[in-house]
Amino acid sequence: GLDITAPSMIDLLDWFDSRDFDCATVGAIADDTGYHRETIRKNLKQLMAADCVERLHGPTGFYRLLEDPRTDE
Repeated sequence: GLDITAPSMIDLLDWFDSRDFDCATVGAIADDTGYHRETIRKNLKQLMAADCVERLHGPTGFYRLLEDPRTDE
C-alpha cells in the first residue's frame, strides 16, 4: 500500500511541492534528492497505484504528480 510516512516518500512529495512544475524524470528526482533511482521508482509506483502519479513516458521514466496524497489527511 501507499506509505506516505516513509522518509523517502516525504522527501519525494516535498520535492514536487517545492517545484514550479509537476513533471520530472526518475533521474532528475534522484539527482536532486540524493536517493537511489530504485527508491524513487518504488515510491512513484506506489503513487501510481494510488492514482496520484501518472507515467507520461516509460522509456525515460518521465512522471507527472497529479495529486499530493498528504492533502487528503
